[in-house]
Amino acid sequence: MFEYYQNNILCVHSSWIIDAGIISKPNYKQMCSRGHLNKLTTGGNGRKALIQFDTMRSDIKNKVIELAGDPYAKVSTITFTDYIEDDQKAYDFYRNFTLDSGEALPEKNIKEYCLNASISNAINTIVNSKMAQRKALAGSKINVWDRIATVVSELPKHTYPHSLPANSRRLKDKVKQYLNEGYGVFVHKSFGSKNAEILHDEAKSFVLACWTNPVKRVANYNQLLKMYNTEAEEQGWKLLKSEQTLINFLTDPKIEPLWWANRFGELKFKEKFTMPFKTALPSMRDSLWYSDGTKVNLYYQDANGKMKTINVYEVMDAYSEVFLGYHISENEDYEAGYQAYKMAIQTSGHRPYQVSFDNGSGNKKLHNGGFFDKISHLAIKTQPYNGKSKTIESAFGRFQTQFLTQEWNWSGQNITATKVSSHPNMEFILANVEKLPTLTQLKALYVEKRTQWNQAVHPKTGQPRIEMYFESLNPDAPEVTPFQMVDFFWIERNLPITCTSSGIRMTEKKIDYDYVVYQENSRAIDQDWHLKCKFQ
Repeated sequence: MFEYYQNNILCVHSSWIIDAGIISKPNYKQMCSRGHLNKLTTGGNGRKALIQFDTMRSDIKNKVIELAGDPYAKVSTITFTDYIEDDQKAYDFYRNFTLDSGEALPEKNIKEYCLNASISNAINTIVNSKMAQRKALAGSKINVWDRIATVVSELPKHTYPHSLPANSRRLKDKVKQYLNEGYGVFVHKSFGSKNAEILHDEAKSFVLACWTNPVKRVANYNQLLKMYNTEAEEQGWKLLKSEQTLINFLTDPKIEPLWWANRFGELKFKEKFTMPFKTALPSMRDSLWYSDGTKVNLYYQDANGKMKTINVYEVMDAYSEVFLGYHISENEDYEAGYQAYKMAIQTSGHRPYQVSFDNGSGNKKLHNGGFFDKISHLAIKTQPYNGKSKTIESAFGRFQTQFLTQEWNWSGQNITATKVSSHPNMEFILANVEKLPTLTQLKALYVEKRTQWNQAVHPKTGQPRIEMYFESLNPDAPEVTPFQMVDFFWIERNLPITCTSSGIRMTEKKIDYDYVVYQENSRAIDQDWHLKCKFQ
């Protein structure tokens, strides 16, 4: 009934919780969908669904303990990470360590060195205990140091950012050196050392001006050194022998923010230096809808046989990640957003509490015209040029890589993507342009793919997205009536329409529309109506 999962996370089998009568199956599903139970794995194909024990609500946790006793005493599986314990002496040593420059160790390095010591202590315990080897290394028959090196190298870096070697022989030597010499062995001998050559204020200004110049860019530190020494000869400054002085100056935490945006762009600057705001995602449907436009990421051939791509505007429910409404068009204009939201409300049958959108030209017209305020309680613009502020961009990325990339006419992700799999096989596509789908076929294919996305399981709950959506209920998102649909989506034309002897004609977006009035229950034109209309 109890089991450890991944990094020593104590879990309870969900089937046992239900069978023991602690909670009912419908209540279990509801609590998982609302985040009251943290389900780490889903069941099926021999697997058991696991619920994290420590995050359970106190009343449920107490019932588990009452029926099953102390769970920690009942779990027999012990992993390598169970032997990694915090070393307070190591923390005190590195916290009080002083570099040759007179500075303290950075926080990042203190954490790294403390983990090196803790992992080395765990290794020492396992090496000196046959029983520990059997439990932590799963009874492996291979050389114990080879197995330990493999386990240490596979520790997740975001949880254990250590710097121990992956090679078994080097790891063994490093641990032995640590046990003989102490905590100081993990501090690199050249760490924090400063070049004896010092830049004065005028020289610093010159270096910074050259390094931040976005037009006449300095390619590397070697070029910067040559430029500096040329200027130094003219100004009578001391010449530099090494690039290290320039590197030390430019990589100083106080200096880096002054040039980072000029060399790498505003987005990279925000990612590195600004603190992001964390958004708590909703726990029920229709609390928040995101909308955005992007490329369909599939090639098609137009009427002239030319290879093209096209845009799509999507509206997504943030709680379930269900794509509610979309519109495919050449341009991401106000009509695309209007049609996508119309489909979204028809699919949902409810008004969203909040909608979030970027400041694109189409959204700006909808927002200024009061459309977003009309269909929702709150209308919030997301920060421009910041993909992290829009959950829909993350969902789009996964939709592209999990579903659209299955098609041979996949056009790839954006140009900043670095993975080879993020780019299309242009050689194959260009050789088969005549076999590309038409626009009509492309639209049908896109509908198929977004349907697959909606029916696929949500990564956090393990429940199909569409089921999550329709099983949820939001009391603050009222149903939409037919009269409200008229109020939301009927548009009154500002320009007058003239009735002539030929009937009623109007032009919208360079397209002519002709209308005539027929007699009731007949295909004959109502001439009397047209005469009255013409002479009024």
